[in-house]
Amino acid sequence: MEIVRCRECRRRLQAESTTCPHCGGAVVRRRTTNWMAVRDPRHLSAEEESRPFYFFLGAAIFLMLVAALLAFCAAAPPVASLHLPDFAEARQS
Repeated sequence: MEIVRCRECRRRLQAESTTCPHCGGAVVRRRTTNWMAVRDPRHLSAEEESRPFYFFLGAAIFLMLVAALLAFCAAAPPVASLHLPDFAEARQS
């Protein structure tokens, strides 16, 4: 089976003629490959079907990172208990 495409009106034709029956323009011929013959344009490919899954997976990973950051900040000791030198006392002496 050969697909014929008109250069002017871009219509797909399945004909053996060298001119388009609609506009009279020249046609471009190309051979069909296996994936072109089998693929249904109304059916979503496996990649297009899995896009929402990757979105929710990324959102879940982001939320887990935020939760880990909050847990780390909550477990950190307060700044006052780090035993830093008191600069106010050092200036007075």
